[in-house]
Amino acid sequence: MIGIAAASFLLLLAVVYLIARPYLAPVRYAQEVSLEQLRADRERLRSQLRELDADFETGKLAREEYERLRARRLQQIEAATHAIREVEGLREPAEAPAGAAGEPTATAPTDE
Repeated sequence: MIGIAAASFLLLLAVVYLIARPYLAPVRYAQEVSLEQLRADRERLRSQLRELDADFETGKLAREEYERLRARRLQQIEAATHAIREVEGLREPAEAPAGAAGEPTATAPTDE
C-alpha cells in the first residue's frame, strides 16, 4: 500500500514538473525567440510589400486599393521595427552594436 502511495506521489511530482517547466524557462530565452519572430514577421511584411508593388505595376490592382494596402503594410512594418528596437533595447549594453546608446562613432574629417 505504501509503494502505491509513493509511486502516485512521484507521478504527481512528475506531472507538476512537466506543467511548470515552461514557466520556469529564463526570460532572456523568451526575448530572443520573440526578437527572431519579430524579424521574421518584418521580413514577411517586406516581401508582401514587394509583391504588392509588382501586382500594381502589372495592373492587377487599382490605384486606390494599392495605396490603401501599401499604407497598411508600411504601418505594419513600422510597428514591427519599433517592437524590434524595444526588444533590442532590453538587452545588455555589451550586446548593443557599436555606436548605439550614445557612444561616439568615428567620422571622416571634413575639409572646411
